[in-house]
Amino acid sequence: MSQRTVANLDDDVAGLLQATDLDNVTNKNGAYQRALMSVKQRVYIPEASGRQSIMLYDKVYNYPAPSTIFGGSLNDIRPQGVTRIPSDYAYKLPIEMFDRTKGCLPNGYQVTFEFDTLLNPIMRIAQHKTKASILIDPMNSITGWAAGGVASTPVLDSTVFYQSPASLRFSLSGVGAGYIEKTLSNSIDMTTYKGVGVNFLALFIPTVANLTSVELRLGSDSSNYYVLTVTKAFLGAWQNNSFDLSAFDLSQATTVLSPDITKIKYIRATFNVTGAITNIRAGQLFSALPSPHEILFGSTAVFRNASTFALSSTISSPNDQLMLADPIYNIYQHECAYTIALQNGGQFAGGLISSIYQTLHGSYARNGKVMSLGLYELYSAANPSEELRSTGNWYDD
Repeated sequence: MSQRTVANLDDDVAGLLQATDLDNVTNKNGAYQRALMSVKQRVYIPEASGRQSIMLYDKVYNYPAPSTIFGGSLNDIRPQGVTRIPSDYAYKLPIEMFDRTKGCLPNGYQVTFEFDTLLNPIMRIAQHKTKASILIDPMNSITGWAAGGVASTPVLDSTVFYQSPASLRFSLSGVGAGYIEKTLSNSIDMTTYKGVGVNFLALFIPTVANLTSVELRLGSDSSNYYVLTVTKAFLGAWQNNSFDLSAFDLSQATTVLSPDITKIKYIRATFNVTGAITNIRAGQLFSALPSPHEILFGSTAVFRNASTFALSSTISSPNDQLMLADPIYNIYQHECAYTIALQNGGQFAGGLISSIYQTLHGSYARNGKVMSLGLYELYSAANPSEELRSTGNWYDD
């Protein structure tokens, strides 16, 4: 693959537009980026793919999607190494179908995509490759739970919960720290989780603006414990009135005195607040081991910075390198020329615009007979899409 730059693309596009001076084109780089999105939506581009490692956990379904993913363009999910078996298919499902059937998957992977209020993509994954998690406490009974600081005594909530049948509900009365704690009736051996496991706590927080951090203590008693603090949820910022999992990574834990990892039975969750929060719900506390996986996804991050080698979907300078092979680059330069020609309207003759369009999409007689195939058709014939498409039934069963 020849290493072209954005400056080379300028020369090629100017030639297609009959030696047009591109310095006079408004938002030229924006036009190039729009053209790339058009190409990406029309054909599958192997080079325009991202690869990212991801840790999956039992009972955790929501994960941050890669920042450079193109919408929900996913090519594959697979375990790292060589442990994949022939029946480990990856299925992409509609959101509602995924949520109904995520607990019924016999093997392989199910995935769907959602977006939060800030348009951050959330990748939902169901799988059976991870080791079963340890349920530390279901938080569906008030037995054994006590409170201190600015926290009120927990009560049972059977209408707002993370996992049926109930959750713990309590309030924080003002500025300071409030905690809930419990000594389990039976200790848990967490030897295999020491230094590697992640503890997940489901929290429903009505007023996240007043919450600065959550501290979790796990120990063999109230004097000997591991302590971890988080300032956000697993997916990012805590959301108002939403059950979010907060992840406490044991590899980052601080040890206080000498906790016995084989006999964990003390739990304490402390909430540091700048103002009152009414009716926090704590849903479930469990510990899971990471399972290393890899996701392959479609992306428009094909502009590589010549200095940092970072890939981006936006152009930073004329020296940015284009990570596109010859066949797709041929389409891309024509799409860039077509986009700029449309953008600049009257500066270009209709015949020139039509000629570029026919080069890209082909020409057809009125009866539908193919007069000539376009670059998109020729490319698609040799490069069928490998993107996972949504499968399932959109109708009421």
